[in-house]
Amino acid sequence: MKSVLILAILSVSSLFTSAQEPKPTPRLYADLGPTTTEKIKRSMVEFYNLHCDDGKSGGYIFNYGTARAVKLRRTLLLAGINSVGRTCGHDSPRITFVDVVGETKVRTKFWIIPPGAVNPSP
Repeated sequence: MKSVLILAILSVSSLFTSAQEPKPTPRLYADLGPTTTEKIKRSMVEFYNLHCDDGKSGGYIFNYGTARAVKLRRTLLLAGINSVGRTCGHDSPRITFVDVVGETKVRTKFWIIPPGAVNPSP
Protein backbone atom coordinates (compact mmCIF):
# COMPACT_ATOMS: atom_id res chain seq x y z
CA MET A 1 0.00 0.00 0.00
CA LYS A 2 2.84 2.34 0.89
CA SER A 3 4.53 1.75 -2.47
CA VAL A 4 1.29 2.53 -4.35
CA LEU A 5 0.91 5.75 -2.37
CA ILE A 6 4.53 6.75 -3.08
CA LEU A 7 4.08 6.08 -6.81
CA ALA A 8 0.89 8.13 -6.86
CA ILE A 9 2.63 11.04 -5.13
CA LEU A 10 5.59 10.87 -7.55
CA SER A 11 3.24 10.78 -10.55
CA VAL A 12 1.29 13.80 -9.35
CA SER A 13 4.44 15.76 -8.46
CA SER A 14 5.94 15.09 -11.91
CA LEU A 15 2.79 16.54 -13.50
CA PHE A 16 3.21 19.75 -11.51
CA THR A 17 6.92 19.92 -12.28
CA SER A 18 6.42 19.54 -16.03
CA ALA A 19 3.58 22.08 -16.02
CA GLN A 20 5.83 24.69 -14.44
CA GLU A 21 8.59 24.50 -17.05
CA PRO A 22 8.84 27.83 -18.85
CA LYS A 23 7.73 27.91 -22.46
CA PRO A 24 10.49 28.90 -24.89
CA THR A 25 10.27 32.44 -26.23
CA PRO A 26 11.32 33.91 -29.57
CA ARG A 27 14.63 35.78 -29.56
CA LEU A 28 15.34 38.91 -31.58
CA TYR A 29 18.50 38.10 -33.52
CA ALA A 30 18.98 41.39 -35.38
CA ASP A 31 17.16 44.64 -36.08
CA LEU A 32 18.41 46.41 -39.20
CA GLY A 33 17.37 49.93 -40.07
CA PRO A 34 18.49 51.74 -43.19
CA THR A 35 21.91 50.28 -44.04
CA THR A 36 24.16 49.15 -46.85
CA THR A 37 23.36 46.40 -49.32
CA GLU A 38 26.36 44.42 -48.10
CA LYS A 39 25.24 44.53 -44.46
CA ILE A 40 21.74 43.35 -45.42
CA LYS A 41 23.15 40.42 -47.40
CA ARG A 42 25.70 39.57 -44.69
CA SER A 43 22.99 39.56 -42.00
CA MET A 44 20.85 37.24 -44.09
CA VAL A 45 23.77 34.89 -44.74
CA GLU A 46 24.54 34.70 -41.00
CA PHE A 47 20.86 34.11 -40.16
CA TYR A 48 20.52 31.44 -42.86
CA ASN A 49 23.70 29.65 -41.78
CA LEU A 50 22.53 29.69 -38.18
CA HIS A 51 19.38 27.84 -39.24
CA CYS A 52 21.31 25.38 -41.39
CA ASP A 53 23.56 24.55 -38.44
CA ASP A 54 20.76 24.41 -35.85
CA GLY A 55 18.27 22.17 -37.61
CA LYS A 56 15.47 22.70 -35.07
CA SER A 57 14.57 26.36 -34.61
CA GLY A 58 12.58 28.40 -37.06
CA GLY A 59 12.96 31.98 -38.13
CA TYR A 60 10.76 34.96 -38.87
CA ILE A 61 11.90 37.97 -40.87
CA PHE A 62 9.71 41.07 -40.65
CA ASN A 63 10.31 43.72 -43.32
CA TYR A 64 8.83 47.12 -42.49
CA GLY A 65 8.55 50.16 -44.75
CA THR A 66 6.86 51.40 -47.88
CA ALA A 67 5.76 48.84 -50.47
CA ARG A 68 8.74 49.70 -52.67
CA ALA A 69 11.26 49.59 -49.80
CA VAL A 70 9.93 46.25 -48.50
CA LYS A 71 10.12 44.71 -51.98
CA LEU A 72 13.72 45.89 -52.42
CA ARG A 73 14.71 44.69 -48.94
CA ARG A 74 13.26 41.22 -49.59
CA THR A 75 15.13 41.05 -52.92
CA LEU A 76 18.41 41.86 -51.14
CA LEU A 77 17.73 39.27 -48.43
CA LEU A 78 17.01 36.57 -50.99
CA ALA A 79 20.18 37.55 -52.86
CA GLY A 80 22.03 36.95 -49.60
CA ILE A 81 20.63 33.42 -49.36
CA ASN A 82 21.48 32.73 -53.01
CA SER A 83 25.06 33.89 -52.48
CA VAL A 84 25.64 31.34 -49.72
CA GLY A 85 26.19 28.46 -52.12
CA ARG A 86 24.84 26.14 -49.42
CA THR A 87 21.45 24.54 -49.47
CA CYS A 88 19.59 23.20 -46.50
CA GLY A 89 16.54 21.57 -48.02
CA HIS A 90 14.69 21.65 -44.70
CA ASP A 91 15.29 25.36 -44.17
CA SER A 92 12.91 27.00 -46.60
CA PRO A 93 9.76 26.25 -44.60
CA ARG A 94 11.47 27.19 -41.35
CA ILE A 95 12.21 30.78 -42.38
CA THR A 96 9.10 32.89 -42.87
CA PHE A 97 9.07 36.34 -44.46
CA VAL A 98 6.41 38.82 -43.34
CA ASP A 99 6.02 42.15 -45.14
CA VAL A 100 4.64 45.00 -43.04
CA VAL A 101 3.82 47.81 -45.45
CA GLY A 102 2.85 51.25 -44.22
CA GLU A 103 5.82 52.51 -42.24
CA THR A 104 7.99 55.30 -43.59
CA LYS A 105 11.28 53.97 -42.20
CA VAL A 106 12.64 50.75 -43.72
CA ARG A 107 13.83 48.13 -41.27
CA THR A 108 14.10 44.38 -40.90
CA LYS A 109 13.81 42.25 -37.76
CA PHE A 110 15.22 38.72 -37.65
CA TRP A 111 13.65 36.43 -35.04
CA ILE A 112 14.83 33.00 -33.91
CA ILE A 113 11.94 30.74 -32.89
CA PRO A 114 12.89 27.76 -30.72
CA PRO A 115 10.68 24.65 -30.93
CA GLY A 116 7.51 25.11 -28.89
CA ALA A 117 7.66 28.92 -28.87
CA VAL A 118 4.80 31.10 -30.06
CA ASN A 119 5.60 32.91 -33.30
CA PRO A 120 6.16 36.66 -32.98
CA SER A 121 3.83 39.15 -34.60
CA PRO A 122 4.69 42.43 -36.25
